[in-house]
Amino acid sequence: MLKNKFAVILVFIFCSTIFANADDSISSEILEEITEDEASIQNQKLIISQINISGLKKTQERYIKSKLDGFEGKTLGETNLHEIETILQAEGLFETINVNFMQLSETEASVEIEVTEKITFIPLPFAAYSQGSFMGGLMIMDTNAFGIRDMFIFGGFYSTSSLTGLASYVKQPKENWIPGFSIFVSASKNTPNYKNLDDETVLRFNSKGFSAGLTLLEKLGEYNRFSLGTSFKLCAAKDEEGYEGLVDSVKSGNFKIGWNSGTRDWNGVFLSQKTISVDAGFAVTNLEGDYKFNEEISYKLLIQEPMSQKLRFVVQCSGFYGRNKHVYDFVGGKEGSVTILPSDFLTDRIFGGNAGFEFAFFKGKFGMMSAYGCYEAVLTENFGDTDLTFLHGVNSGIKMYFSKIDFPAMAMGLSYNVSKKTMQFAAAVGMAF
Repeated sequence: MLKNKFAVILVFIFCSTIFANADDSISSEILEEITEDEASIQNQKLIISQINISGLKKTQERYIKSKLDGFEGKTLGETNLHEIETILQAEGLFETINVNFMQLSETEASVEIEVTEKITFIPLPFAAYSQGSFMGGLMIMDTNAFGIRDMFIFGGFYSTSSLTGLASYVKQPKENWIPGFSIFVSASKNTPNYKNLDDETVLRFNSKGFSAGLTLLEKLGEYNRFSLGTSFKLCAAKDEEGYEGLVDSVKSGNFKIGWNSGTRDWNGVFLSQKTISVDAGFAVTNLEGDYKFNEEISYKLLIQEPMSQKLRFVVQCSGFYGRNKHVYDFVGGKEGSVTILPSDFLTDRIFGGNAGFEFAFFKGKFGMMSAYGCYEAVLTENFGDTDLTFLHGVNSGIKMYFSKIDFPAMAMGLSYNVSKKTMQFAAAVGMAF
């Protein structure tokens, strides 16, 4: 279903960060008058007593320093400029970053950081095309609200099958067990068109939907995050001619717990990640007076391994399993990390992945362009079936990022389903797909 695919696309917008524009080599000059070998001998015992940051305009200095607290009190021999720059790049707030050491005395040194900020508050128009269907919309976004990397989004989008408005706010968790939270609300009017693996329409209905939710976010240590959330959903459905009696209106209360862990590494071109996440939840649904329980579990694994400065190997795996799920909560191919399935295909069981390469073939002041190619494979339950079907294929395309603005500028891709012998093209401006 196109609506669900684009809902996934929007989540990618919310949560998306952009590779900053930086020099091909990381600046790591320690002292002007001392060679690198001499610095390693003479200054490795100097203690870092200060972290100074220049170039901040919107971002609050205390927020950045809170990310670097662990470096104060360390010696130069224990500190890595590359690690500091990776932490700052992972924030997704800066166009350029330069990090240096400066000797203050015979026993002390400071970390000197100079940055230029990206534009993080912007009215963002976007558009997308997939399998003959178009959609477009406008989001008012701030990915650095109040200068502490909180995020709010307000806007909507229109497509041939959906009209949706939404609002969301995310407050980041802090150290020392101070939780953050995310809150969202959305309303929509839909005419979903469910398709099976052969791209045949199997269900159509009209609906009006409303959902709202609250999630608590907690950070545990440097690498782990936990979430605990609840939400309410309402779908008032009306049959379409030819598909009578196949779908009911539904109200549901949902509860979900999640965990994710990961590391990041910046090499001057790519901010590569190794992350894993698991989410589990259950819901109580009211189907016109009949109460039912349903459960779900999902997982995601991402490994991005640089082969050189401009080339990296990428592996993605993900899956979703739902029991007694209402068709309104079915998911698409994105939940299986594949693009070879029909854009309107939805299911309650999917397990898949892809593996391939991404190459940055251009990098300039305005941003970066990369080309990618991968092999995809998936096991999924076809609509109305209980058996799992295996499909595989290939996908390739181009991505472009602006260095000064914190969102994807453009993406386009072409995928071929070897099992079904079908091909599909997708393109997007102002979003990732």
